[in-house]
Amino acid sequence: MKRKILNTALAMVVIMTFYFMAGAAVVTNNLQGTEAKLVQGGFIWLSVIAAILFYFIRYHSISGIGFRRVGKGTMKELYYCIPMIIVALSGMIAGVDFSQGMSFLLASLFLTIGVGLSEEIYFRGIICNLWKTQGKGKAVMVSSILFGICHLMNVLGGAGIIETVLQIFFAFFYGIIFALIFIKTESLLPCVGLHFLHDFCAFVGSELTDVAELGLILAQTVIMLIYIVLLVRHQTKSTINNCAQ
Repeated sequence: MKRKILNTALAMVVIMTFYFMAGAAVVTNNLQGTEAKLVQGGFIWLSVIAAILFYFIRYHSISGIGFRRVGKGTMKELYYCIPMIIVALSGMIAGVDFSQGMSFLLASLFLTIGVGLSEEIYFRGIICNLWKTQGKGKAVMVSSILFGICHLMNVLGGAGIIETVLQIFFAFFYGIIFALIFIKTESLLPCVGLHFLHDFCAFVGSELTDVAELGLILAQTVIMLIYIVLLVRHQTKSTINNCAQ
């Protein structure tokens, strides 16, 4: 148990360090727009490379952190993740913001692919995997709570307290879903794809009014909560059936 806690803390320190450096570089150099996205993306991609190199050098494989094929038939059992695709695409409900040019869109693509890889590797591939031996429920909750806490770093990016608190709760629910998907498929790939899609749509979507944005967040949260219930019920039913056999 002590080793799990130590390795979990180490994973958190590593990813938080890279994210802190990314935020600090943007703030200290007063970067905005495309430049900010590229610099942030650079540091976050370094966190991805660090994790992959570590696992490849130590274990000669990265399958241990989830880089493997999706389990056969599991995507169907997850309703093909359609609820989360809807949540992600809803970030562009007001359209795509082309005002900052194609370079900004490409920089956002570079950043969000990196974020999807980085956060899924550390929170699902490493932390969730570490705690699976203590039970799937504990693995889901530990990785999701830490995923939510990680979003405290948004304060360094200039986010307000209320906005940050909302993001923490939102990330917590998102983390539960990603962990359940990861455990069911035994693959990190669906989580990375969904994570990237959500962040990219949020970054390039046209701005909404405060009221509309709040309504969108509430709608997304309701969809996620319903999806969590469906996934948990399906997992429980599968467990009961396996025990009966």
